[in-house]
Amino acid sequence: HLWPEVEVRISIGLCEDLRGRVGRAELDAALTIEGPGRGQSRDGAGELSPARLRLVVSPDHPLACGRVRRGDLELRTFLLADHEGAFYDLLQSWVGAAARPPRLESAGSIDGVKRGVLSGDAIGVLPDYAVAQEIAASSLVELNIDDPLPPISLLLTTLAPPPSGSPLESLIGQVRAVLQAA
Repeated sequence: HLWPEVEVRISIGLCEDLRGRVGRAELDAALTIEGPGRGQSRDGAGELSPARLRLVVSPDHPLACGRVRRGDLELRTFLLADHEGAFYDLLQSWVGAAARPPRLESAGSIDGVKRGVLSGDAIGVLPDYAVAQEIAASSLVELNIDDPLPPISLLLTTLAPPPSGSPLESLIGQVRAVLQAA
């Protein structure tokens, strides 16, 4: 509405691919999920919002009540939106060299993770903003884990800071305002 002459297109992809497309000037900006400190040193990259990964289960899941230790997660199935994304790498490092690590499987999307959790005994791995409503409504339950998952952030990457007063600067400002209000 503010910039009727500007065409906005949204591309969805793996975080690494999106950052690469910004670097090749194929995209003006990318919003990606990153682990701690990733991308902070690049020009035009900055954290928009910190976030938390949550392990969620159906309310009738055996681990839904009480404290959960890492050992309780051995050989369980974790559902992720994408098996090649940032969450997979973060979980691989969090699991470490466990003798019997959980299986990490792709559900194809955030909604796929939610459906998979509700229809079976899998554990969903999603950022807090993607499951806040379901946790508040008690349709999904966050596991109470002894050892917290690694922190994540929503990161904005641009080739260079957008010019003052530009449509991109305005859009970034609006995204920041929405994230701060959440």
